[in-house]
Amino acid sequence: SRPPFQPGIECPCLGEGGPTAMLRLQWNVLSKVGLRNASWLATSVLPSYRDTLCYFSSQEHPGVDGYVALTIDDGLCRQTVGNSLVEEVRSLLQRFRARATFFLCSDYTAGLEDMAKRLLADGHEFGNHCPRDREYASFQPAVFEEALVQTSDTLAALTPDGKRPTWFRAPQAKFTASMREAVLRNGMRHALGDCYCDDYAIEDPLYIAETLLGQVASGSVIVLHMPERGFREHCLEALDLLLQGLSERGLQCTTLSELDKLAASVVADQEVPRSLTPKRGVIARSFARFRRKARTFEPDPIMPPVALEGQMSPIGNRITRCSL
Repeated sequence: SRPPFQPGIECPCLGEGGPTAMLRLQWNVLSKVGLRNASWLATSVLPSYRDTLCYFSSQEHPGVDGYVALTIDDGLCRQTVGNSLVEEVRSLLQRFRARATFFLCSDYTAGLEDMAKRLLADGHEFGNHCPRDREYASFQPAVFEEALVQTSDTLAALTPDGKRPTWFRAPQAKFTASMREAVLRNGMRHALGDCYCDDYAIEDPLYIAETLLGQVASGSVIVLHMPERGFREHCLEALDLLLQGLSERGLQCTTLSELDKLAASVVADQEVPRSLTPKRGVIARSFARFRRKARTFEPDPIMPPVALEGQMSPIGNRITRCSL
C-alpha cells in the first residue's frame, strides 16, 4: 500500500501561508531578466546541466514555430485515489486539443493505472520524475540509480509496448554530475524549462497564468504541477487560464518528444543575421565576454607556469597552463 502523504518530507519548500510577496518579486524579476537567459547561463556554467533541454529557439529551429511543450510534474496523485484530479486535467487538455508530457512519480501512480493508460491513449507521454516528490541530489549514486530504474520500470508497465521513458526531470531541479551519468546510462535526457513561476506555492491561478504567458514563446517548455483535491488544487484553474491564453496567441501545446521532432525537422541552414537574433540580456552578454577573455588568457611570461593539466576552471574550461 502507498505510504501516507508527508508534505514536510516530500516538498519541504512548500509553505502553509499561500503566496508570498517575496516569491512574486523573485519571479517578476526573473521574468524581466528572461528565463531563457538564466537557463543559458546555467547550462554554460554548470557541467551537470550542459545538455539539459530548457527550450528550442525558433530562430535556430524554425520547425517549432507556433508550438510549445507543456509539462506537468508530480503526477498522478500522492493522496488517495479519491483526491485525484487526473480526469479533470485530461478533460481540459482535450478541450484545447493540447498534449502534454507528465513527469510522474512512480509512487503516485498506484490505483490510477487505468487513468494513466487513458492519458497515453490521448497522445500524452510520461517522463521520469523519481518515485516521490523530494530531492535526490543527496543520495548516493547507486541509490539514486536504483530509484531512477524503479520509476522507469513502473512507467514502462503502463505503456502498451513496454516503452521506457526517454525524458527525466530532477525533482526540485537539483541535478548532479553522477545523476546525469545515470540518466544518460538509462537512455534518458534531462529537461527543465523556460516558463516557470513556483506555481505549486503561489496559490493565485491568474498570477501563474499571466506570468507564464509573459515568459512563453515558440519553442518554450512550460512547467506546471499536477493538481489534487485539497493539494495544489489551484493549479487546475491556472492550467485552464494558461491554455486559454496560449490558444489566443496561436500557440499549440505538444509533448517534449514531439517538440524535439519538430526542432529536428527544420534547422536553419544559414547563420541568422545578428539583428534578428534574440537579445540574450546583459548578464548573458557579460558572461560571454568573460568566457572569451578566459579562453585567450596567457600566463605572465615573467612567472614560471604551473602545470594543471586536466583540471577544470570555475567556468568549465579545461586548464592547460596557469601562472602563480
